[in-house]
Amino acid sequence: MLTMTARLNLRSNFAANHLRAAVIAARDAYKIEQENLSSEFGPWFDGMMVAVPVSVIMAGAALEASANELLQDILDGSSGLSPTNGCRLLLKDLKEDRAGNAIDKYRRIALLFDKEPDAGTASWNDARLLTTFRNHFMHFKPSWDYDEVHSGNL
Repeated sequence: MLTMTARLNLRSNFAANHLRAAVIAARDAYKIEQENLSSEFGPWFDGMMVAVPVSVIMAGAALEASANELLQDILDGSSGLSPTNGCRLLLKDLKEDRAGNAIDKYRRIALLFDKEPDAGTASWNDARLLTTFRNHFMHFKPSWDYDEVHSGNL
């Protein structure tokens, strides 16, 4: 008699779920905006105050989750990269580090594999701006409309 055992492993992909939530919130904001193009500020703006931050925060969360998933893929051996023992230990430390941001994680991953991040590209700059915008929502500091914080310089 032949006996076989199978094991199925499942790992959630939160980056995709976070990005989906960001898209839904962005579409909600766009719909609100389109429905009120000829209106002065009014009650409809409350919907924008919900949808826009949700979209930005969830897009930033998707970027960070993607960095963490890349770290795990490397550690699991499913990325095609072959880390040295020392690199593996640093990757584990980076995986456990909750204080950094996604841009820094991607940069550190690249440097661990002796690659230099292409920080001058539009994608890298967009990711940096998204992270900065997200951080402004996450670490909100109330201010008056005439304060310097509203200059638009991120």
